[in-house]
Amino acid sequence: LVAEGRVTVNGKEVREPGYRVDVQQDVVEVDSEKLELTPRSVLIRMHKPAGYLTTTEDPANRATVMELLPDEAKWQQLRTVGRLDLNTEGLLLLTNDGALKRF
Repeated sequence: LVAEGRVTVNGKEVREPGYRVDVQQDVVEVDSEKLELTPRSVLIRMHKPAGYLTTTEDPANRATVMELLPDEAKWQQLRTVGRLDLNTEGLLLLTNDGALKRF
């Protein structure tokens, strides 16, 4: 379908296999019919070592737990469930599930 030019994302033809879309924002159509996309819930269990901040980014450029994730996990809009202090180590959960993030 992609190679045949039948897929559009936000009104623009996509011919690149593996083109990434944001299922919460992008409009994907095949043959001018909109696809209903639902995000896949992701839950990652991580052993957080001491010396990493429990945050997605740090203005002071200190090491964060996001740096410990494999590259393919970084585009999934993950957030931490709870927090562990900088020098604390232990189980940390990361998810893209909004309901779970509130705990």
